[in-house]
Amino acid sequence: MTSEALAWDTGSRNGEETYELYRQSMADLYAVEGVAPEARPSFYNATVMALTAEGVVGRGRSSGQIMRRTRPYVGRSAIDGINLLVNLAPLVGDCAGRDVRSRPGDLQIRDLSRETVSRVASVDVYSLLIPRRYVPDILLQPSAHGTVLRRDTPAGRLIAGHVRILGNQIERLDDAHRRAGLTAALAMTARALGDTRPLDPETRASLRLGLRWRAERWIHDRLLDPDLDADTVARACGGSRATLYRAFDHDGGVHRFIQKRRLERAHMTLREGRRRSVADVAEDHGFPSQSHFSRVFRNTFGYSPSDVRPGLSPDFPFPVRNGRMRHDVAVGWLKTLAATG
Repeated sequence: MTSEALAWDTGSRNGEETYELYRQSMADLYAVEGVAPEARPSFYNATVMALTAEGVVGRGRSSGQIMRRTRPYVGRSAIDGINLLVNLAPLVGDCAGRDVRSRPGDLQIRDLSRETVSRVASVDVYSLLIPRRYVPDILLQPSAHGTVLRRDTPAGRLIAGHVRILGNQIERLDDAHRRAGLTAALAMTARALGDTRPLDPETRASLRLGLRWRAERWIHDRLLDPDLDADTVARACGGSRATLYRAFDHDGGVHRFIQKRRLERAHMTLREGRRRSVADVAEDHGFPSQSHFSRVFRNTFGYSPSDVRPGLSPDFPFPVRNGRMRHDVAVGWLKTLAATG
């Protein structure tokens, strides 16, 4: 299935009504409790999610609440699978009798066939919902339910970063890339829990794509660092140098990708018209000389840096939001996937 992302932002308008509608929308996924009457007038929810053939990718913000799945509730909800989530607020709770506490940015594993309760002062979450038939066996073991992979461990940092990138890219990715992102998240989480089975070609390709996403984010955040190179990117993003090069093969390699991004930023700087010399812009963006910068700039854009005139870059269109909450659509889609398995 190829799907446009569903998105809404209720703000805090009609908070009482928003709270009730939110509870109804979430009814098959989690029972929402713990919102005091005096807090309901300011209750809000903002969510974007996409449905894929392997599950649901979501990014949401909401007021603080308690989310619960009791044994009778699990039996009534008619959905079964795994919820991988990264909340940017602290969470305390219980997973089938196991005390669970996570810090902002930790990755958590929830088995939707088992009891769980979560208490959060605010919701700022990246969430993957995957039907059971796509989930590696190791994630379906009772011991996996409630597992927290800490943000300060290599595995936790790697997987949580991947989930956050996937959530932030929902509206820009096509269905195939969303599916690959889900596959990579499952494979990395299974590996973190000790799964050593050989990976099939599709999963390997998904992991390479995930590595590329993480590398692009790392490069973007440190683009002007003079020590930025393929080795530092590979170490930071959890891949080998060879795998990283394969991930950037269509760009001519990691070095070429970094150079192109630096040229694009240099172009933007020249367009902003800050009365800076071409030599200064070249030096600031990591080029060894003005002549080298001018040569690769012309090869890339078809004109020299001195030909760039100040002006405003066009704004990217902001996606249209609607006020109707549709968590029930995600639940219905998960039921459909389970029924057709």
